[in-house]
Amino acid sequence: PMQVNLDYHQSLQKDLDDLTKNIQSDFGTMETMKAENKTFEKEGKLPEAEPEMNIESFKGIEDVINAKVIGQEAFVKKLLIAFKRPLVMPEKEGYPKNSIFITGPEDTGKHESLTALAAELKNRKLWKSDEISIIDLSIYHAAGMDKVFLQDLYSALRSDAKIVLFENFENCHSSYLTYLSALVTE
Repeated sequence: PMQVNLDYHQSLQKDLDDLTKNIQSDFGTMETMKAENKTFEKEGKLPEAEPEMNIESFKGIEDVINAKVIGQEAFVKKLLIAFKRPLVMPEKEGYPKNSIFITGPEDTGKHESLTALAAELKNRKLWKSDEISIIDLSIYHAAGMDKVFLQDLYSALRSDAKIVLFENFENCHSSYLTYLSALVTE
């Protein structure tokens, strides 16, 4: 049994490595992107960048969201703190900018709050898109759906969405939690 688990883990790691290579081939490595920017600078054609966000960028957003999501002031405040975290703690190159774990009962405004936040950041021209990619993990309830899972994950990461929302993690097969753990930490 131990060998089977090791083989399965190695297979998952290979799939994750393949996904990383695919993303790098589509978007390039950080070094490639920096080199491309230097080329653009020399030619005077810089790609359009999103404005630099800072803590002041969030001024008034809490009121906007609270006007749309009634009775969740404490949650909205914590959500905004979580979204500000990358602005006060320097990100490590090659790691995710931020990961947020949101829990709570159904119908309490979690989705509506995220949607309102993304829309307001787009309205303020801080983000180009207010799209949220949603991956319903309950679809992957059995082992052996790795290819479908990786394709869906890859599509979500390639989209214009700044937020990738993973739902129903408690209903997915445990092997996919390994992928998510690696994605969030690496």
